[in-house]
Amino acid sequence: LVFLDADYQWSERNIPAEIRAEAVRTDADMVVGTYDEAGRRRVVMPGIYHPLVGALAPEALEHIDIALSGFRAVRPHVLRTPLPPGYGAETHLNLEATFGGDRVISCPVGGFRGSLRGYTNIPAILDDVGLVAAIQRPCDDLGERSDVRIDCDLAELPARGLTAAIESACY
Repeated sequence: LVFLDADYQWSERNIPAEIRAEAVRTDADMVVGTYDEAGRRRVVMPGIYHPLVGALAPEALEHIDIALSGFRAVRPHVLRTPLPPGYGAETHLNLEATFGGDRVISCPVGGFRGSLRGYTNIPAILDDVGLVAAIQRPCDDLGERSDVRIDCDLAELPARGLTAAIESACY
């Protein structure tokens, strides 16, 4: 299965073909296309993603060094559970691959042109169940189907009052 970044509009290279070819060549379970997205990923990974994974699944943090790129070639067995609605596919796949012991490799794909969305597109799950439930549910699901104990302490997270941008970034 090949995933494309939702912001993808154009590239000089055939990114889907390149990451698929790398999956075939290496027999990896998941190939993640890496690219230089000036500033954004360099802030998101250490500033939001790593602290959030560390808080929710500290046992996974040392193993989660997989980019949040939307460009991926994924073997079907990596999708052990359904993808979450809205945003979150990259994080979901990273956790599935990490806890599933799957072999993940990176594949540089160069640059691409895309319409980088702001956080005005709120993930539907946040509107449906709120931030606490949106975070708690995948932790519970992962804990139930793995041998990993997940302590997810969201007691101090306010039920309401965070801006949509902060909720989206946390999710």
